[in-house]
Amino acid sequence: MPAYAPARKGAGTRAREGAHDAAREACAAAAASSASDDARPHGRAYGPGMEWLALGVWLIVLVAALPLGAGAFAAPPLGLQPPLAIAGLVLAILFAIGGDAGLAWAAFGVGIAGTVTTGAGAAELIADEQDPSSRTAGRTAAFAGVALPMYATAAAVSLLAALEANGSL
Repeated sequence: MPAYAPARKGAGTRAREGAHDAAREACAAAAASSASDDARPHGRAYGPGMEWLALGVWLIVLVAALPLGAGAFAAPPLGLQPPLAIAGLVLAILFAIGGDAGLAWAAFGVGIAGTVTTGAGAAELIADEQDPSSRTAGRTAAFAGVALPMYATAAAVSLLAALEANGSL
């Protein structure tokens, strides 16, 4: 007789294996039901998140960009900031209430356009030929300093929302 003999499975071992099998089946069933619960009515299969974050960021961009319209006389590219912010917010709202990924991609494009035009307007405001005693130019430059990173953030969050909606993320 060998020195080591495998032990026979007793009733206790079989009961534990049966319990493990039942637990695995229960976990698989729970995972399947939660995946179907996450399905959105407009076809996106993920929970709320990026589209609402994009909406909030675009709202903050709008608040920061509205005063930049006053600086359009000193730096013409800043005249585009309020319309771009409104367009980005509208696109984010439409995407959040059930639009397709194309709206998020459009909001991303608007965010890039806002970043570029804010940078161009800020460059004109801080150019050497500007009158340094102008209060309007200084105030507008301060708002441009706030709006520029906000536009970049809105573009990044819109990009993430679009990628998530496409299933690439």
